[in-house]
Amino acid sequence: MTSRTVIIVLLVVLVAAPALAQRGFRRAPAPRPAPLQLVFEGAAALPGGDLGDDFVGTEKGLGAGTGFEVGGRLRYYVSSRTAVGPVVHYADFGDWDDVFVDEFGEAAYSVRTETWRIGVDIQQFFAPRRSRVRPYLTVGVALASNRYEDWVEGDGIYETSSNNLALGAGGGVALGPMELSVLWTYNPVDNRELPLGDGATDTTFDWSYLVVRGGIAFGG
Repeated sequence: MTSRTVIIVLLVVLVAAPALAQRGFRRAPAPRPAPLQLVFEGAAALPGGDLGDDFVGTEKGLGAGTGFEVGGRLRYYVSSRTAVGPVVHYADFGDWDDVFVDEFGEAAYSVRTETWRIGVDIQQFFAPRRSRVRPYLTVGVALASNRYEDWVEGDGIYETSSNNLALGAGGGVALGPMELSVLWTYNPVDNRELPLGDGATDTTFDWSYLVVRGGIAFGG
């Protein structure tokens, strides 16, 4: 073997060795994230429609003020950007407190409203799961259980409740495990036992409300 041939062979070995070594020690792919996440959420709940209208001076207003909401969701990823799962949230709205005055004197009273929302949400993310910032949209359907209670001084407590389907739509952003979002729930309530103003006959009430949520996700 001539010296020229030896030099060519050595050059080929020097060029091929790093490539072969890199191929033999290729880094294993990162594990895929788990398909399930558990998300806990807390929110400010802002009533709208008849729920938030004044109890006095309106036909169907219930006088609810800004309250709070707590709950959570089990999120199952059907793809890296789409998730579906059950949700449970409880909203307790601010009470209406006032004094009733008539020819017999004065009496303090209070009105309280609350809603349980149990349903299924679909969430569409606009970035893959490993991204640090992931905007998303949410739509859902739920069974809403709506409870009304009033207390009148000297006359005890009155309660009534009803169940109906509610629809939700909103959006938010996931920042790692932390999340910020808003959701509007359209919540039409048909309950003949709710109080009506003079001359009102329509027993369908609008209990729609907006929540501004913060959340934390575990898993995945």
